[in-house]
Amino acid sequence: MKAYGVVLLLLLIHSPLFLHEFSTTAVAISFDNEDDKQGLLAFKGNFDNASPVFSSWNESSHYCMWRGVYCCSRNLQRVCTLELPSSGLVGSISPYIGNLSYLRRIDLSDNKLYGIIPSSISHLYRLQNINLTNNFLSGTIPENLDNCSQLVNLSLSNNQFYGKLPSWLGSFRKLEFLNLGVNSFTGNIPLSITNLSSLHEFYVANNDLSGSIPSGLGQISQIQIINLGENDFSGVIPESIFNLTYISNLGLHMNNFRGHLPRDIGTHLSNLQQLLLHTNQLTGEIPASLSNASFIQRFDLSTNKFSGTIPVDLGKLCPKFFSVGSNKLEAKVTGDWNFLNYLTNCSYLETLELSDNKLGSSFPRAITNLTSQLKFLDLQKNYLLGEIPSGIENLIGLNAFSVAGNRLTSIIPVGIGKLQNLQAFYLGTSNISGSIPFSISNLTKLTVFSAWSNHLSGSIPSNLGNLTQLTDLDLYDNALTGMLPKSMFDMKALSIELDLSYNFLSGTIPKEIGMFINLGKLSLSRNNLSGEIPKELGSCQLLTFLALDANSFQGPIPSFLSNLKGLKLLNLSSNNFSSAIPEELGLLNDLQELYLQENNLSGHIPLDIENLKNLYMLDISYNNIEGSVPEKGVFSNMIGLMLVGNNKLCGGIPELHLPECVVHGDKKKHSPMLLKLVIPIASIIFLLALISLALLILKWKKALTRNNNRNSLLQDGLPKVSYGELAKATESFSTSNLIGAGMYSRVYKGDILFNGEGNSNKKVHTVAIKVFDLQQLGS
Repeated sequence: MKAYGVVLLLLLIHSPLFLHEFSTTAVAISFDNEDDKQGLLAFKGNFDNASPVFSSWNESSHYCMWRGVYCCSRNLQRVCTLELPSSGLVGSISPYIGNLSYLRRIDLSDNKLYGIIPSSISHLYRLQNINLTNNFLSGTIPENLDNCSQLVNLSLSNNQFYGKLPSWLGSFRKLEFLNLGVNSFTGNIPLSITNLSSLHEFYVANNDLSGSIPSGLGQISQIQIINLGENDFSGVIPESIFNLTYISNLGLHMNNFRGHLPRDIGTHLSNLQQLLLHTNQLTGEIPASLSNASFIQRFDLSTNKFSGTIPVDLGKLCPKFFSVGSNKLEAKVTGDWNFLNYLTNCSYLETLELSDNKLGSSFPRAITNLTSQLKFLDLQKNYLLGEIPSGIENLIGLNAFSVAGNRLTSIIPVGIGKLQNLQAFYLGTSNISGSIPFSISNLTKLTVFSAWSNHLSGSIPSNLGNLTQLTDLDLYDNALTGMLPKSMFDMKALSIELDLSYNFLSGTIPKEIGMFINLGKLSLSRNNLSGEIPKELGSCQLLTFLALDANSFQGPIPSFLSNLKGLKLLNLSSNNFSSAIPEELGLLNDLQELYLQENNLSGHIPLDIENLKNLYMLDISYNNIEGSVPEKGVFSNMIGLMLVGNNKLCGGIPELHLPECVVHGDKKKHSPMLLKLVIPIASIIFLLALISLALLILKWKKALTRNNNRNSLLQDGLPKVSYGELAKATESFSTSNLIGAGMYSRVYKGDILFNGEGNSNKKVHTVAIKVFDLQQLGS
């Protein structure tokens, strides 16, 4: 019975299923490796222990049982795989990872690792797969990493690595996947890269690489994906690249490549699914042979200098994404649009982007026959003529539609209201006329409606408030009339802008304006609006741009504008605002531009405005402002300060050439608020002085009536006093006894001894002594 048990155990050991189970469970009973264990514990020690991923990393279980640790099937006590992607790890990679000498696979992607890759990783010569994508690792690729000659996958993308790509990258003869994208690598692609004969995918996009593409890259016959986009490569694209039979994804976008595309470019690209050549300096015509790439799903040649017409056969490609915008392509006659006839058979087309070319002739009606799956249609900045065809309503899947910047002679089709998936509608500068149709209120998913600089007339539809998702409404520079409909203010999602400037709108701003609590830009300039600014506008506290200029608003500039703390531009010019500039404007610390010219403003310039550190433009010209001009902040900037047309201003910096303020000492620096305090106080003091003088005179008169009128010292009812006695009583007419002064005389107080009836009845009386200045005419 014992022998049978031994034989059964041997059979189980050689069973693959047993080996797998044994590697993760039974090994805890019999095997251990101190190097691997200590290496793992040191690895753990470099991270935040609070991470739940390490909850199983303790002595109660064997390390082969720890989460993310997988031991080898042959060497049961050795770690072959360390796999902890998206585990919330925060920390650096311990150098002791070099202890895991049997490691074949390490995946620490999508964590928050920082620091460098330890050089000890080059000791792991069995490594086949390194994935450190999406972390914050930095430094250069470790030297001697070429010791890991068994590497099949090296993924270091989305980190902060820098330096040049090492030439020894070409020594990985087994490498199939190399991803170094989204880092800060510089220099050229090393020529040795062409030695990677097993390479299938090569990504170095979004770095700072430069130079030309090694022509030998086109000799790696098995390669399927090349992505070199968003770098600074230049020169001509090697023709050998376009001979790669297995290539499915070619991304050379956002570089400085120049030259023509080979005429037979499409001959060998039968497996191509994605061609990204946009944002380069490519010239010449688009080769018709590209129509052979029949599996292509994304075709983007935009933002180059391609010229000529769009090849008719190119419409046979039938991709999901088709973009040739921002080139020099032409369509002079209707036949130049025939490529659209093929695209009408493409049921998968989602994006058609033809903007910013020289595509003219009449608006192609074939567009209305495109698939209802089309989501994005961009025809802006071309030379299109005629009307927007009514059949555009068939494209019910449209999310975005732009014909801005054309030469149409059209109205907005009433059927536009059927495009109920439309989110962005651009008509700016396209010569559109007529009124805004009421049906536009059916576009309840619309977030952007831009129809600026057209010839739209009539009133703003009263049901426009149905567009509750709208964030951007731009109707600038049209011929709209009527009042602002109150229902418009139901569009509470408006956050980017509301621009109704340069129209003929009239009436007042409704108090419902306060509903736009998320609005960033409000422009009602150059209309016929009137009345006062409603206090509810102070609730729009996210405004950064407020322009109400060139209307007929009146009343004082409201102080509640100081609630708009984020305001960068305030334009109230060319209105009928009166009174003083509110001091509260000095609280707008983010303000950069302030325009108050051409109003009826008066009073002084608030001193606090000079403390607005971000203010670089101030125009208060052509008002009735007076007093001293501050000298700091914007007032020290001759370029950004306009004061002309205020004839009572004085002071300021010398370059303003204003008259000096007629004020002594530091009084010219006193604010109007200080004057409001000083004047009443001075008036009270003067009144008290008059009362005191009156009381003194009254007391003196009473004293005289009590004296004997026959007193030898009296004559005609008045006392006779010598000059010497007057001088003694007033301490030589000292200013300390002065109680009043006028143009012709001064009044002093003094104490004089008068005799009563009998020499023993002497009394001291305080009297007022008036001294005339006989040198003054009229005294």
